[in-house]
Amino acid sequence: MEAIELHDALLKKIEIDIMSSTVVIYIEYYHYAINNSRIPARITLSGVSSITGLLNLHSINKNSWAGNINYFAQASSDSPFYLYLVEGCIAICAESVDLVQEK
Repeated sequence: MEAIELHDALLKKIEIDIMSSTVVIYIEYYHYAINNSRIPARITLSGVSSITGLLNLHSINKNSWAGNINYFAQASSDSPFYLYLVEGCIAICAESVDLVQEK
């Protein structure tokens, strides 16, 4: 995931599966090497041990036209995955993080 840029990306949906310790985040992001429009993708976090978040849904929805994701910080062995939003932040401690482009 380090090679992608999520600035101006669009957060669409977050699914939390408590029983399988999995979080799936659905986004649309710009992949300028391919084209100038947003590409749908999903970020899957597996082996999730904790989730912390503060989200102002009104502001996030209001800014959807321009993109409601500011940037992200990749998870490491001593740091969670951070997703910084227009009005909020999500921190997820997970064993693995994968991004898959949707078709």
